[in-house]
Amino acid sequence: MIGSFLKGFQGNEWSHFMDYLSPVFFEVVPTLAMVRQTTQLGKTYAKLKHPTEETLIRDLIKDLNIPVNFRMNKSSSEMLTSLSKQEKGRIVLTLFFAQLMHLPIAWIDLKKASFEYLSKECNWKPGAWIMTWDDDFLQAMRKIYRGFYLDNEEDYRDGLKTLKLEHAAELFKAQFGSGTDGVQFRMKDFRESFHQIFLSCKAAKTTLHPNFFGFGIYLSSLYEHLEGLDETFHVGDVFREIMAVRKEAKKA
Repeated sequence: MIGSFLKGFQGNEWSHFMDYLSPVFFEVVPTLAMVRQTTQLGKTYAKLKHPTEETLIRDLIKDLNIPVNFRMNKSSSEMLTSLSKQEKGRIVLTLFFAQLMHLPIAWIDLKKASFEYLSKECNWKPGAWIMTWDDDFLQAMRKIYRGFYLDNEEDYRDGLKTLKLEHAAELFKAQFGSGTDGVQFRMKDFRESFHQIFLSCKAAKTTLHPNFFGFGIYLSSLYEHLEGLDETFHVGDVFREIMAVRKEAKKA
């Protein structure tokens, strides 16, 4: 099943996103868990309709007031490039963080080709690559991200401990950049840092949660999009903003 699933990426627009899967990855992820993961992704993609998942993402976009038309065609009489690179990057980062922190699922297709940028908003038409996260993975990742960007070392370490990744604490920080300084995204940096995490798991004789397969695709599509913008982004500011805005939206 795994082989068939991965072959499906060969020669299509996702093929180069799979480069982060070094051979070591398959040594540190349990085979049966990996089969379950790829089966779930494949079945979801094959479905013609996704009403529940579409409602979840549309409601989130509305709550956070993100200038995105989800799977809709809207035109503009203005130039397609009227959004600045910074504005485009903030939109993509917001979609990444908002789904991870506020939904049980994620539309993981954030690659540049899935977006059409208009005057003050964009059309986002992702393929139906939808991850339903295991709750233990999701809660741990949320702790890790909150811990890093909100300067809570206890949460950061606790999230890593849940995933048995305490040994990779410093390596994970390479994925985030600085909590305050700007970050420039490069695919080669992403691949190298993920590979080092895989090697750390192998050395520590720990397994990697199978959800990291889908999370790696999610993160790599973010990197691809932001690398193309060739800008420096204040990622921590975006994270703190989506946490604050969602909190206010729930109060309303």
